[in-house]
Amino acid sequence: MWSWDTRKAMQISQLNGNLVVRFTDYINGQPFFSFLGDNMVNETAEALLELSKREGLPLELKLVPEIAVREINLDKFKVIEDKDNSDYIYETLSLKEMKGNKFNTRRGEAHRFSRNYDNFRVEVLDIFKSKQELVELTNMWFENKKRSVEVKDFGNEQIAIDRFFSYNINSDKMFILGLFLDDRLVGYIVNELLPNKNSMLHFDKTDLSINGAHSYLMKANAEMLLEKNVSCINYEQDLGLLPLQRSKRSFRPNNFLNKFIIK
Repeated sequence: MWSWDTRKAMQISQLNGNLVVRFTDYINGQPFFSFLGDNMVNETAEALLELSKREGLPLELKLVPEIAVREINLDKFKVIEDKDNSDYIYETLSLKEMKGNKFNTRRGEAHRFSRNYDNFRVEVLDIFKSKQELVELTNMWFENKKRSVEVKDFGNEQIAIDRFFSYNINSDKMFILGLFLDDRLVGYIVNELLPNKNSMLHFDKTDLSINGAHSYLMKANAEMLLEKNVSCINYEQDLGLLPLQRSKRSFRPNNFLNKFIIK
């Protein structure tokens, strides 16, 4: 949340024992309210919609998790599944093994990478020692991506990653894996280790000119997470962006963490 607060406009509060967040949309910057919790959900939704009205915002709550809508009064509120913001959930073992026809493309890419390149390695990165390399690869990725796809505005994501790397993170819960080719960083994945054998994949970037690097790194990352007893990976949402959607679906999610809009 801190990284993606690119406009420094996010606010948090509590209402009826629930966490309330005033977000700004990741793409268009439009403010909106959301809440997490299952206490007095109808009263909470009504109060936040009334607050939205007073602030001149659209009369809808977004990014509301499933636990918060289970007891919602459907006679009073309209609940819509927001598939663009549902998180992708993967079984770590499935990503490591990449078995079966559904993984043909990604498995083939990972194998070709390991066959075509000899002098490569993966290693856990120290963010303090590797910050410059991480920033340089990130900037190169954005420049290449802007030339190769129709979507040109990567501004929010670029700022979010810059904010993440500029923050002096010192936590054993953050786990960054790097892929090196000829001693040059060509890919990285930023994981956060969560309770109950789960993890969150926050950011990942690879050199787009190296075929199969992304698939190989995802496979290696899953193997390393398994060693830390992580059974599930949350790869976050696709925001309805088709290239991101195609990429995340190609790794074959096992489930989704559903989000909803309340009107």
